[in-house]
Amino acid sequence: MEAIVEELLKGISAGNIKGDSMGAIFKTIQDDQQESMLKTLHIGNTWEFRYFKFKAWCYGIGASICSAITTAGIDYLIVKTTDYSGIIGWLFG
Repeated sequence: MEAIVEELLKGISAGNIKGDSMGAIFKTIQDDQQESMLKTLHIGNTWEFRYFKFKAWCYGIGASICSAITTAGIDYLIVKTTDYSGIIGWLFG
């Protein structure tokens, strides 16, 4: 009789899915391990996101500076090599 009860209790879980321990009253070692792994994963992702945002800002600032220098160079060339007064004068002139 005890063996039958133990066998029945093995399959009992929150969603009646074998191995699913969600909603259990007492935490098991597996629950503690999963919780610890998720905390570590969350911390890792946080740092990855911060690094990604920092890298994106750096690339954005670098691209803006390169664009400004390129535009200034083109403007200078237009002023020195043509009769226009720069990019705006060339576009609307």
